[in-house]
Amino acid sequence: MVMKKLNLRLLRLIKNSKGQFIAVTAVIVVGLLVYTALSMAAVNLESTVEYYYDLTNFADIYVQLVKIPANAVYDLKNKFGIEEAQGRIVADVPMKVSNKKEKVTIRLISIPNSEKIINSVYMIAGEAIGNKSKDILLVEQFAKARNIKVGDTIKLQIAGRQYNLNVKGIVASPEFVYLMENEQSFLPQPDKFGVIFVSDEFARQSLGYKDSYNEIVIKAKSEEQIEKIKDRLEKELDKYGVKRIITQEEQLSNRMISEEIKQLKKSSSTVPVLFLGIASIILGIMVSRMVRNDRTSIGVLKALGFSNLQIIFHYTKYSLTIGVIGAVIGTIIGTVLSGYMTQMYIQFFNIPMLKINFYYKYMFLAVLFSGIFCIIAGLWGGRKVLKIHPAESMRPEAPKTGKRVLLEKIKFIWNKITFSWKMVIRNIFRSKKRFIFITLGISLTFSMTLLTIHLQKASFAIFNIHYGEFQRMDYNINFSKPMNKRVIKDIENIIKVQEIEGKIEYPFEIIHGWKSKVVNIIGVEKDTKFYNFINLQDKKINLPSKGIVISENLAKYLDVEVGEKVKIKSFIPHRDDVYLEVKDII
Repeated sequence: MVMKKLNLRLLRLIKNSKGQFIAVTAVIVVGLLVYTALSMAAVNLESTVEYYYDLTNFADIYVQLVKIPANAVYDLKNKFGIEEAQGRIVADVPMKVSNKKEKVTIRLISIPNSEKIINSVYMIAGEAIGNKSKDILLVEQFAKARNIKVGDTIKLQIAGRQYNLNVKGIVASPEFVYLMENEQSFLPQPDKFGVIFVSDEFARQSLGYKDSYNEIVIKAKSEEQIEKIKDRLEKELDKYGVKRIITQEEQLSNRMISEEIKQLKKSSSTVPVLFLGIASIILGIMVSRMVRNDRTSIGVLKALGFSNLQIIFHYTKYSLTIGVIGAVIGTIIGTVLSGYMTQMYIQFFNIPMLKINFYYKYMFLAVLFSGIFCIIAGLWGGRKVLKIHPAESMRPEAPKTGKRVLLEKIKFIWNKITFSWKMVIRNIFRSKKRFIFITLGISLTFSMTLLTIHLQKASFAIFNIHYGEFQRMDYNINFSKPMNKRVIKDIENIIKVQEIEGKIEYPFEIIHGWKSKVVNIIGVEKDTKFYNFINLQDKKINLPSKGIVISENLAKYLDVEVGEKVKIKSFIPHRDDVYLEVKDII
């Protein structure tokens, strides 16, 4: 009966403060909506990707080589922890389009002659291709971007000859859920870069590989063995000209989607805490003010026999009610929204299937977190109940004792301040908590607003600095194999150029201590006009005649400083590893 009376009073309390009740509930709804939506979207996206990878037998390791015989690839099976190894031919070739000024690159990939294919394609439309035909399978993103359909013909320039190839099917590939040409690509350009899959026989004949391959895809028996397999392959395949060994974790498309999942998980754990923290602070202040306003009523309740614990719990229930209602509404909307978010991500990353589950764990956690935050806020706000005595509560609360603020002691400043400003300053110092919270709230609001305004400007500034001040070239011409310096003269005779330079770019592994990273090392002219090198002291530098200059991010990753030596591990056959001194960090 006693609790029923307090519950009725709780309902009246909610009714009398419905504006504040709705406002704080809305903050909690937004926070838990974000938590539920992002958490479920991350888990659904991750499970969909894993299911897609399992379905298409996604490779664990990629080995890029100069050339390797088919029998050498076959010999790798069941060695070093390798479950399956398949050879294939990969080459970038130009596509002939009506606009002669437009450059379109196609990555040609051969499909191995095997019943169980590593990195098998997922058929969207059309049918599979024959073994010796000029039929091809085209990746979906490129087909959509250029409006190519099943039955259309595309023209490719392969090894100096033009081929008219028939599009037999439109497919999705686990290697290209995020269609980027290479690590240097700024963003995907599905109309400029595409992927086709051709028969093993056609790839060998058109590219002159006969009974050889230039890439191996590998499935390991277990994930724990991948690094060991990678180390053994470097030694075992060195004679075939290993260019680069890429694990599934390092594979460009998989790395992009994995990073997106990581960011989703991080956002789902940080953003809700911010909203719940703000809501709990507001709730604590609200309850504290209610207790102060209900001073007489609390005294009467105590006189009637209600304990401090019952009264504090009464105000905590007000806070908890807001938390529970906000959590329920937020999780319901977040759960619905998570399905749409997962669908959006799957379309963005071009995954041809959707696997959505509802995880009640996140709904339960949302209600639990909200309840904990709100109970703490209610207890903190209701703590002043303990100081109210029935007899004293019948008369108004004694005003706070006034005292001089710090600024009043500095006479030559205080005497120059007007009377109205003196009142303002005294109020600030006498209500420091309120002043701090309001100031922080306004600061946060303005910082969030200005951040969104300046973020776009910052992005453009970064882009202009990198591609305008650091890299100054208008075009890069890349060759499939090293060319003689005479090619520079040949290009000058073909097109009008203001400046032209040669450069060498090749993948190496840089090792410092126990840390290592595979990177492209670029060799340019000592007095290059196309790169503007600025060191950490903000000084322009020229390349040294000996040693190596590395980027700031790489230096931090390797934990290396100027003057220290790094080991350069070469993938070029019969080349020894060398140690180079880090001359500067840019």
